[in-house]
Amino acid sequence: MAKGLDVFTDGACAQFAASTGRGGWAAVLVFKGMVLRVTGAVPDTTSNRMEMTAVLEALDRINKEPHCVDEVVIYSGSMITVNVFSGTWKGKANTDLIARFKVFQGSLADKGTTIRLQWLRGHSGHVYNQLADQLAQGMLYG
Repeated sequence: MAKGLDVFTDGACAQFAASTGRGGWAAVLVFKGMVLRVTGAVPDTTSNRMEMTAVLEALDRINKEPHCVDEVVIYSGSMITVNVFSGTWKGKANTDLIARFKVFQGSLADKGTTIRLQWLRGHSGHVYNQLADQLAQGMLYG
């Protein structure tokens, strides 16, 4: 198995005077110098759901590969996503997404892959974090 895979995620939501709006998400997967961009959009959602969806869609992509890595490190600017998915905080909302994360976590563990979630301050100048932000924002209007 290969050593590790870094994933930079971001979610965005156009919440103009409402609690929900069009949302976009993005994940940037970095492995041995190769970069894969995965994006998507949802018509009516929240920012937290988009942050979580970015992580889940990256894990879905990784889980489909027959040869996994030892560790997947997911960098997110959402403290809620990092703390809820890591089990530090109990999630009261988005329980469907939390359940989906646990399924991926188990499936990847069966392949010998661990998931580590790491908070990374948004807009901190990290090239892949910035790319994920730009891609997620672009999905709002794409």
